[in-house]
Amino acid sequence: MEKVKVIDAICGAGKTSYAIQMMNENTFGKKFIFVTPFLSEVKRVIGATNLNMATPIAARGKGKKLDHLKKLLADGRSIAITHQLFKMMDHEAHELIQQSDYTLIMDEVAEVIEVFPIASQDIDILINDGHIKIEKDSSVTWLSDYKQDEKHAIFADVKNAANLGILKAFGNTKLQMVSLLPINSFSNFKEVYILTYLFDGQLQKYYYDYFDLQYKKYSVIKKGDLYKLVSYHNKYDQREKLKELLTIYEDYETQGRPSTLNSNYFARVKKTNRYLLSYSWYESATPEKYKRLQQNLTSFFRTQATTDNDKLFWTTYKSKAKRLSNAKCKFNKYDDREKDNFVPCTIRATNDYAHCTAMAYMVNRFLNPVEKQFFLSHDIDVDEDLLALSELIQFMFRGSIRNGEKMACYIPSERQRDLLKKYLDYLL
Repeated sequence: MEKVKVIDAICGAGKTSYAIQMMNENTFGKKFIFVTPFLSEVKRVIGATNLNMATPIAARGKGKKLDHLKKLLADGRSIAITHQLFKMMDHEAHELIQQSDYTLIMDEVAEVIEVFPIASQDIDILINDGHIKIEKDSSVTWLSDYKQDEKHAIFADVKNAANLGILKAFGNTKLQMVSLLPINSFSNFKEVYILTYLFDGQLQKYYYDYFDLQYKKYSVIKKGDLYKLVSYHNKYDQREKLKELLTIYEDYETQGRPSTLNSNYFARVKKTNRYLLSYSWYESATPEKYKRLQQNLTSFFRTQATTDNDKLFWTTYKSKAKRLSNAKCKFNKYDDREKDNFVPCTIRATNDYAHCTAMAYMVNRFLNPVEKQFFLSHDIDVDEDLLALSELIQFMFRGSIRNGEKMACYIPSERQRDLLKKYLDYLL
């Protein structure tokens, strides 16, 4: 039987409900670690289970959350934690998990890969000075025993990451580095359940392929009052019902002139600009284009989908949000949810915006080029369209459609709109 079960089901299908049911039906004394993005979900899951589940706390003067986590593991307790704490687990914590045959339930995928911030010239220096060696599998081995006050003290982070076994280097003429979540973060568990949607477009899928960690996808269905797993099939998504709930703003023409809200305004030609609203597009956009986008946001929520400020949510790349914010679309840099309606484009697993009946998605998502090249360098194909679609669907399901209510959508990137249309028609 495969170690990893991926419950790949549309938002609201009952993935978390199945997990809670499984824990409450635990007749074999299994121990669980439930991982979720938000503390509010940690509390909800603990309250919904009958396992006497605990969550680590950082008691003043008595150590950090990680220390308390390891004590709970040593005591054999079932535990609920956030993704952030899961990522912080060290070798000792992983050993305790392996020794106690824990089952992992992870709500949404983990952050499994990060670009390591080092210039290619510095990597060359480390190699030429005999500090590191690049192994055949891309792993970085630290060779020297320099002290931090010597010549290459600035590379202490490289040394630490290499010694942890999480650092990879790749490239032909220009070396780059990424750090990976240790694979024993998953392999040390007796069983693993991943609760997500459109797994084939997510980095954790490619990460599993890199480490050759086998997994199988399932759908979840409800029969009577109970949830059960069945072999995966996208027919269980019931996308036709979702399609009925969405009003997607489309380009139109008035007296031969195209509307100015969607991508055709910026393209000015019939050929689609595939990269419009990508991060690199924003980086080179003129002040005039930013102003137009800002005006478009205001116009959509005032003329196309008239919506109160507290009933809408919107997104762009966070570093660009201030330049697009306006009287309708608020942005508070301190993430004060009472003062803004901006939501990060990578948001998942929150119901805080389920009352919102309109949304604006001002991004066009592509995989980070360094992360993409890492996987391609190991002959692992990546699907950037499915990645972009996955994040769009997750964002949309923060709004009123998760309650089966209609929602107006402003998605000015033609690529993102086309991906959504194909998805709704089961073509992706």
